[in-house]
Amino acid sequence: MKRMICLLLALICLVSLCACGGSAAPAADTAPAAEAEPEAAEEAAEEAEATPEPVAMPPYEPFETPFGFTAAFPEEYQHLKGELVWRVVPFGYQEATMELYYAEVPQDEREACREKVAVSQKNISSWTPEWMREYKYTSLFSLWALCDKEDRVEHYETITPLEYINQFYGGLSPESSGANVPVFLQTVPLENGWKIVTQRIQFFTREGEEAPLESTLWRLDDEYKQEALTLLENPDLFVSVVKEAPWELPGQVGSRVSFETQTLQGDTVTSEELLAGHKVTMVNVWATWCPPCIAELPEREKLNADFAAKDCQIIGICVDASHGDPLDEALQYLGDAGVTYPNLKANLDMIWVSNDTMSTTFFLSEDGTILTEPVIGVNMYAYNNTRGKARAKVG
Repeated sequence: MKRMICLLLALICLVSLCACGGSAAPAADTAPAAEAEPEAAEEAAEEAEATPEPVAMPPYEPFETPFGFTAAFPEEYQHLKGELVWRVVPFGYQEATMELYYAEVPQDEREACREKVAVSQKNISSWTPEWMREYKYTSLFSLWALCDKEDRVEHYETITPLEYINQFYGGLSPESSGANVPVFLQTVPLENGWKIVTQRIQFFTREGEEAPLESTLWRLDDEYKQEALTLLENPDLFVSVVKEAPWELPGQVGSRVSFETQTLQGDTVTSEELLAGHKVTMVNVWATWCPPCIAELPEREKLNADFAAKDCQIIGICVDASHGDPLDEALQYLGDAGVTYPNLKANLDMIWVSNDTMSTTFFLSEDGTILTEPVIGVNMYAYNNTRGKARAKVG
């Protein structure tokens, strides 16, 4: 009997030990896991904070250009981390340049950035807007709009990178590693007479050798660089944005112009206000980078006084003085020359004024009709002669 009781007690102890061991083992395994959960959560939170999701922005609206075509945005251009910015640069009479930039804009500033873009896109200037210099940015593609200029089209289609560097940079200094150069992609003819030459920006060494596409994007941080690189690697998407729109060539004799802009002093004016009360208005287009234009300013002021007795006035439009240093320089030149007639900032209402030969001078009637072919270059005799022809047309 005693033996039976001892065996029973031993069996109970053995079962108890097994039960304790079974419950202790999981407790030992789960304790470290419970301690690791907060660390994993913290790491996940830090990772989410380091790479925020792109802000949900409304789709880009098509950019209506003044050249007779629309720059739309394909689906692949929507919902990017960075911002896409069109910039219009005047280059010549019936010739202009547009560039598509990719800007590295903080997520919480994207909405404000688009508002600034909407304002700056109304201007035509060879200078990058001041607000854009607040961000890292790069040029993705360039687009030349050309009308009735087959030789210019051929030039952009055939120019080599080394020729471009020598022509536009005058060669590079020994210290320079190279330059970003537009490389021809495609020419798109439009029914309205324009041809659109599209180019991709590519970095080339000072010897004219092509560098990897990534080298074009050296300004950008890594998280934005890959997105911009994807756009550069798919130029067909860019070409697809060009859509033709109904349009007439600006700047033709007999066409009418109308605009709203600012004087160089910042006052808002309209063409109707400026032209009212004058049978003929001579509109002189100039730039701060044009020495003959600046040298001519005192003579134009004298001419304006002479024209006043002949129902004619002079107005100036400075194509590069929308802001910054060029604006300050333009005001200084006008002050030094004693100019009293109005001088205006150029914008997209005035695409008819741009010309790659400065100065260029148009003669308008009181209702804004272009009365004569423009006078190209500085020519005081031609100003007087053409004013007489324009005055005879309006009676």
